Amino acid sequence: MSELLKYVTQKVMSRNECIRALRFDAVGVGTICAITELNEGRVAHGDSGSALVVRGYIQIGIVSYGIFTAKHIAVYTDVCYFYDWIEAVVKELNCIT
Repeated sequence: MSELLKYVTQKVMSRNECIRALRFDAVGVGTICAITELNEGRVAHGDSGSALVVRGYIQIGIVSYGIFTAKHIAVYTDVCYFYDWIEAVVKELNCIT
């Protein structure tokens, strides 16, 4: 585990691109796939729960798992898809006043 915060630049893939690349249909609704285009790194053990961020600060995904192939594809939980559920749970837990 690194003491420094690391990041990798990825490109969000369409669901069909992801299914073709992974060769299985386990990529359901509520997920986002992203690929590391440059050989600069990948999602690794211990990264689960990390954010997929666009424009520097907008979180659109949460790391679910990575596929360890030459393509370095990561599968994320789609925050927008689950937004209403997240909001309801947060309110129920009294995290928002």
